[in-house]
Amino acid sequence: MDHYEISARFFKLEQQIDNLEKYVIDTTSKILAEISILTANMNVGKRTFPVSSFEELGQLESDAQANPEAFIISFKNIIGNKGIKTGLKRLLSEDLLFKMNYSGKMGQVGLVKYNNFTDVLYESLKTDNYSLDQYKLDLRSAFTKAKNKVYKNTYDKKKKTNIQENTYDKKGKTNFQENVCGRKFPISSFEELGQLDSDAQANPEAFKISFKNIIGNEGIIAGLRKLLSDDLLFKMNYSGKMGQVGLVKYYNFTNVLYESLKNENYSLQQYKCDLRSAILKAKNKVYKNNFNKKRKTNSQE
Repeated sequence: MDHYEISARFFKLEQQIDNLEKYVIDTTSKILAEISILTANMNVGKRTFPVSSFEELGQLESDAQANPEAFIISFKNIIGNKGIKTGLKRLLSEDLLFKMNYSGKMGQVGLVKYNNFTDVLYESLKTDNYSLDQYKLDLRSAFTKAKNKVYKNTYDKKKKTNIQENTYDKKGKTNFQENVCGRKFPISSFEELGQLDSDAQANPEAFKISFKNIIGNEGIIAGLRKLLSDDLLFKMNYSGKMGQVGLVKYYNFTNVLYESLKNENYSLQQYKCDLRSAILKAKNKVYKNNFNKKRKTNSQE
C-alpha cells in the first residue's frame, strides 16, 4: 500500500468521523427537543381547563412563553374542530371571559395583555385561509358569545327566583322592586346610582330586560320614578347644568334604559326630551308634597 492510498483512506475515515459527529449532534438536539416537549406536555396535562382565574391565566401565559410547541399541540386537541368562537370557553371559563374583553378598554382586563397565550393559540389554529385579522375578530365574537351566555344564565336564574318570590299589590300588579343582583328599586342615593351605572355597563342585557319589566307600558315620563326615587331626581337634572348632578353623567344607565324602550317609532332625541320631562315631573311632585306637608303643619299650629 503506497503513501497516496494510505492518505486517501485516512481522508475518507476523517469524513466518516465528521459525518458521525454531525449525526450525533443533530440527533441529540432532536432528542432534547422531544424531551422538552414531553416535559411541557406533562405540565400541560397537570393543568385543568378551562382556567377560571386571572392568577391561572397569568401562569398559563408564562408557561405558553416557555413551551409554545407543547401548548400548540394541547390547544389543537382541546379546541378540536370547533373553532375559536365556540372553543375559547374550553380554555377560559365563561365567568372569567365575562370579566374581560379583547382590547382592555372600558375598565376591563384585555386579553391582548396575554400576548404569549394569544400568539400560541393563533399558531394552533393557523391555516393558509385563516388570517391574523380574522382570528382577532373571532376572539371578539367569542367574548360576546360568552358574555351573552352569562347574561342569559343570570336572567334565567333571576326570572325563576322572581316567579317563586314575586308578590302582588292590591291592584294585582307584580311588585318588581327586587331586581337584578338583589337591588331594590327605586334607588335613592347617588352612591347606588353610581353602582347601577357600573353594573349596567357590565351586564347590559340583564338590565335591559329588567327595566322593561319595571317600567312596563307606562313610558319613561311616568316610569323613571320606578327606577330613581323622586327625592333623588329632585337633586338632579338632565344636563348637569345649574350646579346640579346631570343624569347624562350616568351614560351606561341611560343607554341601557333607552335600549329597553327603543322601537322604530321612538327616537333617541324623543327619549332625551322624555327624560327631561320625567325629571321635571318628579321635581313638581316633591314641590307639591313639601307644600302639602308644610300647609298641614301650619294648620295644626
